[in-house]
Amino acid sequence: MVPHTIGQAMSLSECQVQNRVTMAKRVREEAPQTWLAFMDGRIDAARVREISQTIDRLQREESIIRLDQRVVVYASTHTTAELRAWLRRFVVRVEGDLAAKRAEDERAKRSVDIVHGDEGMGVLLANLPSFALAAIGKRLEKEARALGKDDQRTMAQRKADLLAAWLTTNESGEAAVNADIAVS
Repeated sequence: MVPHTIGQAMSLSECQVQNRVTMAKRVREEAPQTWLAFMDGRIDAARVREISQTIDRLQREESIIRLDQRVVVYASTHTTAELRAWLRRFVVRVEGDLAAKRAEDERAKRSVDIVHGDEGMGVLLANLPSFALAAIGKRLEKEARALGKDDQRTMAQRKADLLAAWLTTNESGEAAVNADIAVS
């Protein structure tokens, strides 16, 4: 009931309120110097969110303490994007021995999801290793450009159409999707 009331007052969803409360609690309890900097106005909520997400990734208490001792100085003098990059480097630097395990855990989460939307459209979500996504992106870009300047579709449309064609045809280029339409 409380997240709902707060959400209504702030024009946020209950989920958004719950996420902000969780983030604040994590930083307040595990990174007191960061929390004080936020309360003093030296860092904003966007930076606190990035720091909170990093605390969640760190697996050792001493790493979190070390982060709290160093992050405020950097966060208060750099952009959120620069802070995000600094935090990624920090995790690798202080818990480099766990990087392979973290990567392995993330690879285990690979998946493909399909979300059907309105107006006959939907979204294909693929959670894949970055190297595979880079290769897919490079191939899509190359093939879409090869269609030539006479093609009236946007680059995004060309790539979407190519991906759909690749996923719905077999090795010989024949349609691998059959549609049976019945009219009653």
